[in-house]
Amino acid sequence: MQLEIPSDIIDIIHKTQYEHDEYFEFGLDISVNREGEYVVRDMMGVWQGSDYGTDMKPEVAWNTIRKWWANELDNMSAQAKKDEIKEQIKALQSKLDGLEETAKKRKWFW
Repeated sequence: MQLEIPSDIIDIIHKTQYEHDEYFEFGLDISVNREGEYVVRDMMGVWQGSDYGTDMKPEVAWNTIRKWWANELDNMSAQAKKDEIKEQIKALQSKLDGLEETAKKRKWFW
């Protein structure tokens, strides 16, 4: 009996362990059940959600991990956009504050 872990799952494991510190708890628990079948589970509730610790057949687990990771990539992208927009707002607010200060000094009536 042999279990093959798909290369994209290995890439996800690598990225969560070495490239994205916020996912350091990501992991797989692989074992053999009483029927002699491989089962995969998430012991920390990172990718399996509220069903963490539940045995999953490998293909179901791989698909669950892929869906979870796609969602996390979308989340990271949205967070990066949010951070960029916040920086733009901060820069624009600084410019606005400077204009308002100039208006006060020159006694402009805005």
